[in-house]
Amino acid sequence: MMHLKKTVWKIAGVVLFLSETGIATGQVADGFLGIKWGTPLSQLQNSYELVSGRIDGSYRRYSCKIRRVEDAEVNDCDLEFIAGKFAGVALITGDSENSHRLLAYLQQLFGEGHRTDSRGYQWFSGRVHVAYDETASGEGFVYWYCHALQPGQDVGPISGDQASAHPDYRP
Repeated sequence: MMHLKKTVWKIAGVVLFLSETGIATGQVADGFLGIKWGTPLSQLQNSYELVSGRIDGSYRRYSCKIRRVEDAEVNDCDLEFIAGKFAGVALITGDSENSHRLLAYLQQLFGEGHRTDSRGYQWFSGRVHVAYDETASGEGFVYWYCHALQPGQDVGPISGDQASAHPDYRP
């Protein structure tokens, strides 16, 4: 019995470690910061204090109260909804220190990434596409979304050309 208790505590410790360090990346494919892709707007509206912003057909973007992603402070965080379902997030950091923290977090989750230029990266992981770009002044831009929920997309992997067709994509 004592051996079983020790084993259970060891497993619990490993699970906690993985979830705290970001090594457990199930949430990466399934959503953003615990918000699952496809979650209805009505379930998130109050808890994230969503304020309506850009509206274009079935595409709606709402600013929210998220101001931190892992160790990086973000100046702006917009949640994107398509046909009323959570489909993506756009983040802006205000300085190079926080931009680099956010980049390090993305690389921890997704790997090194594909360099698009000297300050840009992309990751394609299952149903998820993430684009990171940094300005010369250090401001960082991240667009992280589930391409399966984008209009006209299927659930298979997409090419960089398809990702760059999105109106907020920054090469």
